[in-house]
Amino acid sequence: MMVRLVIVQHSPQSIGGGNIETIGRFAFEHTALTSVELPDGVTTIGNQAFNYCQQLTDIVLPTSISTIGDYPFNQCDHVENIELAFDGGISSLKSLFGGHWWDNSQHYYYSSEDSLRVVTINGASIGYQTLHNYFTLDKIVVGKTVNNIVNGAFSGIGNASEIEVESGNVKYKSDNNCLIEIATNKVIAGAGSFIVIPDYVTEIAEWAFARSSRNYSANYGTEYNNLYEITIPASVTSIGDYAFAGCSKLVHIRNLSSVTLDISLGINISNSHQYTEFLSDNSAFQNEIVVGEKYVTYQMNNKKYLLGFSRYGFTDANDIPNDIYGIFSYAFYGDCFVTEINIQNISEILSDAFGDTKSLKTIRMSTLLTKIGGSFLINTYEQIKIYYGGTLQQFRAITKEQYWNPHRTLVCTDQTVNTDDV
Repeated sequence: MMVRLVIVQHSPQSIGGGNIETIGRFAFEHTALTSVELPDGVTTIGNQAFNYCQQLTDIVLPTSISTIGDYPFNQCDHVENIELAFDGGISSLKSLFGGHWWDNSQHYYYSSEDSLRVVTINGASIGYQTLHNYFTLDKIVVGKTVNNIVNGAFSGIGNASEIEVESGNVKYKSDNNCLIEIATNKVIAGAGSFIVIPDYVTEIAEWAFARSSRNYSANYGTEYNNLYEITIPASVTSIGDYAFAGCSKLVHIRNLSSVTLDISLGINISNSHQYTEFLSDNSAFQNEIVVGEKYVTYQMNNKKYLLGFSRYGFTDANDIPNDIYGIFSYAFYGDCFVTEINIQNISEILSDAFGDTKSLKTIRMSTLLTKIGGSFLINTYEQIKIYYGGTLQQFRAITKEQYWNPHRTLVCTDQTVNTDDV
């Protein structure tokens, strides 16, 4: 059953016969609302006004809002669509829903906005990192009234596949899922996994394709990203700093421009040369990327590597295909949901593969494993256990890169030790 809240201003039913300006604290807490539509004239939403509306899926907020209390949509865990403006009292989505956090056992609790799929932005301006780290978004719609988007406004939109600009916007347009400033032919942001920048674009803004707030992807990884391939046309003459920050899975780069790609763009060239194909022409890439229902794979040197999950939110990797040879660098880096990974058929783990996976508790390996990359479990849960299907002596024989040691518990078939003792 749909339960909609639609407030109409100048209605005879308005409180006191006038317009409604304030939604009070806890006003609709624990109600069965499925949609909320507030009209222009509402200026204030109180603390947790719609707290724990578990059936709420759609929200429309006016540009008139100037003040919001603490997390008015706290624990509204099924919201999929929201329409709002960021140039008034709402600074970010997190101010509405709350943030991500971990408990003392490093168990990950996602915030309410992790169910979001579509965000429509009205008003005049969109500020820096407004949608930062909204990994579950599928689509971003820029309203026709928006006339100022700050560089980096959409950095960290890892999973978004589409950017749309409403008809009637004279400042911006969308082309090939690139958000472009019309007057300057500058790309402000991009969405999707395989991006071809239009061949009239002359500038790529700083943070334009960034999937993280961190400056250098190969040094620091990323929370989540889905950008695997990009083509930069010959028309591009300028690329802003950190344009590709956090794009640790960007393995196909076709650079037809004269701009040199270096670490200032968020690409760690020294690391990427080992795994990434760089082309300066229109020839075909030799290595193949395949996006499946659950996993993304990368065929490299006649061996198939796992690039990670095809989307955000999977809780385990216990069904990795048998034809996977290795785990690619940063494959699961920063994944906040995965708790268990079974790599019984894997022969090689590249560097940083499981770093910063805060919920990961268990990894299972077999005697097929021949190489472990550096920092493969960096910044993970201290109580994580590594189960190895062979003896300690066999584990010691595995080739290990510098800084491989995660200082975690290793359970072999003959004894249990700390990896410090390997």
